[in-house]
Amino acid sequence: MIFFFVRCTVFLFLPLFLLGQTFKEIILPVSNAQKTFADPFTGGMKCPQFSETDVNNDGITDIYVFDRVGNIHSVYLGKRKMPGEEKVNYVFSPEYVSHFPPAESWVLLRDYDKDGISDFFAYSDVPGVDGIQVWKGFYNEDNILDFNRINFKAPYNIIFFPLFVGGQSNLYVTRIDIPALDDIDGDGDLDIVTFNINGGFAEFYRNESVEKNFKNDSLLFRLDSQCWGGFYESGSSSRIDFSPAPGICFKITPGELAGNFRHSGSTLLTLDLDGDGDKELFLGDISYPNITLLTNGGNAKTAWMNKQDNYFPMYDFPVDLPSFPASFALDVNQDSLKDLIFAPNAIFNSIDEGAFLLYKNIGTKDKALYTLVGKNFLSENTLDVGKGASPTFADINGDGLLDLVIGNYGNFKEPGVYPSGLFYFENNGTYDKPSFILKDSNFLSLNRFNSVSRDFSPVFADMDGDGDADVLIGDESGQLFYGENMAGKGKPLKIDQFVYPFMDIDVGLYATPFVFDVNNDGLPDVLVGERGGNINYFQNIGSTTRPFFDTNADILPNITRWGGVNTNKPGYLNGSTAPIMFYTNVGLRLLTGSDDKGLLLYEVSEASQKFNLVENGLSTLKNGFQVKPALADINNDGFYELLVGNARGGLQLYQTPWQKLTTNTKEIKNASSAKIIVYPNPSNDFIRLKYESANSFSNVKISVLDVLGRCLMTLENYNENSPINISSLPNGFYQIQLEDGLEKYHTTFIR
Repeated sequence: MIFFFVRCTVFLFLPLFLLGQTFKEIILPVSNAQKTFADPFTGGMKCPQFSETDVNNDGITDIYVFDRVGNIHSVYLGKRKMPGEEKVNYVFSPEYVSHFPPAESWVLLRDYDKDGISDFFAYSDVPGVDGIQVWKGFYNEDNILDFNRINFKAPYNIIFFPLFVGGQSNLYVTRIDIPALDDIDGDGDLDIVTFNINGGFAEFYRNESVEKNFKNDSLLFRLDSQCWGGFYESGSSSRIDFSPAPGICFKITPGELAGNFRHSGSTLLTLDLDGDGDKELFLGDISYPNITLLTNGGNAKTAWMNKQDNYFPMYDFPVDLPSFPASFALDVNQDSLKDLIFAPNAIFNSIDEGAFLLYKNIGTKDKALYTLVGKNFLSENTLDVGKGASPTFADINGDGLLDLVIGNYGNFKEPGVYPSGLFYFENNGTYDKPSFILKDSNFLSLNRFNSVSRDFSPVFADMDGDGDADVLIGDESGQLFYGENMAGKGKPLKIDQFVYPFMDIDVGLYATPFVFDVNNDGLPDVLVGERGGNINYFQNIGSTTRPFFDTNADILPNITRWGGVNTNKPGYLNGSTAPIMFYTNVGLRLLTGSDDKGLLLYEVSEASQKFNLVENGLSTLKNGFQVKPALADINNDGFYELLVGNARGGLQLYQTPWQKLTTNTKEIKNASSAKIIVYPNPSNDFIRLKYESANSFSNVKISVLDVLGRCLMTLENYNENSPINISSLPNGFYQIQLEDGLEKYHTTFIR
C-alpha cells in the first residue's frame, strides 16, 4: 500500500467537492503568426453536421453543429452585421448546448410539423438497433430551444413503418450514413430517403401524415419505393448506373447483388436546384473523396435520376475531402438562397485543415450556382492541432510564466502525410493576464520519430534534481521518451537528445504520463495512463539526481491499477486514462481523462488502495472522446484553470471552483494581500515579510507555493522581517500564504 503525506498541512473534517460544481468556460488571447483566434477554445471540429435553427427565438437564423467525433453539440448564434456587409456572422455560444438531447453518430434538425420550431432527428439510442429517434422542439420559459421525446407506438421508441406482410419494422438508417430528411413528394410533410440494408438502391419512405388528414404534424411512414430515382450505386466506382425510364429500377445481375450484400456507407442530401418542384440528390460515398450530384429528370411524385456530375461542382472547384464527404444545405448569409457546406464524415483518415467547405449560392431560386468561398467554415477562429490534443503547462522559456505545450495524434494533410508532434505556445502575457502565441508547430522536432512513434502526450518536471524541468512524452506504443533539460535553472528549455524507450517502461498502448511525488519521499514518481482504462504507478527508487524505475508495473512498489481507477464503460476494453494530481484547499485530488466517460475526479486517500470517485464526468462538462486535462492557476487568482484536449484536436478552457491554496482544518477567511509586503522583490537569495502597522503577527505559518499550487516549503513560527531562504528555488513567480488563526493572507514574489 502507498501512503500519502501532504507537505503543507493536514486535512481533517472537510467536505468532499460538491457534485455539480460550476465550471465557467473562459477565453484567453491565443494567436499565431497570422492572426489572433476569436474563439480559440471551442473544442474543435472533425466530422461536423450542420443544421439551421433559431436557438433563442430572436428571428435570426442560428447554426447548430453536431460532431460525430465525440458526439458533441455546438451552437453558433447568428448576429446582424452592419449594412453593406454580409448580413450575418456567427458567434460560438456554448451556453445553449445543454438543451440538446444526448445523441450519437448523426443529428439533423428539421421542422417536421411546420410550427416554425426545429425538431431533433438522430440515430437510434437503442444499442444494436439501427433507426431514427425524434424529439419535438419547443421554446421554454426563457425563450430557449428545448426538446421533448416523441413516443412512437413501436418497439424501441424509434420511427417505424408497416410491412407489406403485416407487422411493422424500424425504419433502417445506419450509424454511418446520413439520410435525406425532406419533403420529397411536395405534399408538405417530411419524407425520408436512405439506402437499404443491402446497399446500392435508395429507399423512399413517404410520410402519409397529409394523406391521412393529420395535416403535416405527424410522422406516419410507409415504404413507397425500394429504388427511389431508379439509380444504382455499385460502390465499385463513383459513377452511378441509371434506369432507362421513370418508375423503373436499374437492373442488376445476381452476382452484382451478392457482391454488394451489405451497404458500406453513404451521405444523402436532397435539394431542388432548378425550381421545378422535384429534388436533386447530393451523394457522398465512404470510398471516395468527391460528391456526386444526381439531377432529377422526373417529378416530385416519381423521381428519375438521369444526369450526374461526379465531381461536383465541375464548373468551380470540385469537392475533394478524403474520405467520405457529407453535404448540408443552409442559408448561411440569409439571402433566401441555400448555400452548401461539405465536411468529412469519416472519423479516421479525414483531412484536418481546410476540411469544411462553404460554397455560396450565387445563382437564383430557379437556377442554383455555387462557388467555393471558404475552406474552414466556423473553424477559422478556433485552436485545432489536428487529431487528438494532449495539453500541458510548463515554463519553457524561463521567464517565470507558464507556457502551453500540446501534443497531438497527427495532422492529416493528404494520404501519406500525417505528422505527429508537439505545438509550443509561448505565454507572452503577464503574471495575472496570460496570453499565448504559437512559436513552434514542431517543438523539439518530435515528428522525426514518426516512423516509429506518434500520438505524443508531454509532461515537464524536474526529474534529476538540478532545478530545471525535463520532459517525459508518452506515445501510441505505450512507451516514454525522456529528454533531460541541459539548460540549467531559470533558463530556456534545452533538450539535446531523447532516450527512447525510457527505462523500458511499456504500458501497452497510448501512454499518457504525469510526474508527482506520490509517496512524499522527495523523489518524482511517474503515473502513466493507458488505453486499458487503468493508471500505472511507477515509484522512483533512484536518487535525487538519478531517477530510476522498475519497468515491471506488476511488481511492488509499482502498481498496475493504482487507486482502483477504471475509466472503461461496462463491456468495453478501452478507457484511455490521462491522469494529473493536484492539491486543493480540501485535499489531494486525482483527475483523469477517459475514452468516452469524460473527466473523472477522485479523492486520493492514504487509508485506502481504492480512491473515492467524487465526480464522474464532472457533471456538466461535455468534451467528447479521449479527453486529456491540464491544470494550473495561469492567471494567479488562487483557483485552477482547467484545459481539456480531445480527439477532435481542439481544446476547452474553464475556470474551476478548485482553490489551489491549502487551508487549515477550519474555514479560513481570505484577507487582502496588501497587508503583507515582500522585500526585496525580486530577489535571488533571501526575502523578508513586513506587515502593515495595523497588523502585528507573530509565530505564524508561512507556505511558499509555485504557480501550479504545489507547496515547496513551510516555515512554522515565522516572525516579521525574518529572512526566508529562496536560493534553491528556480527563477519564476511564487505565492506566499500566511496563516494566522482563522485568517489567511497571501501575496506574490519573483525570484
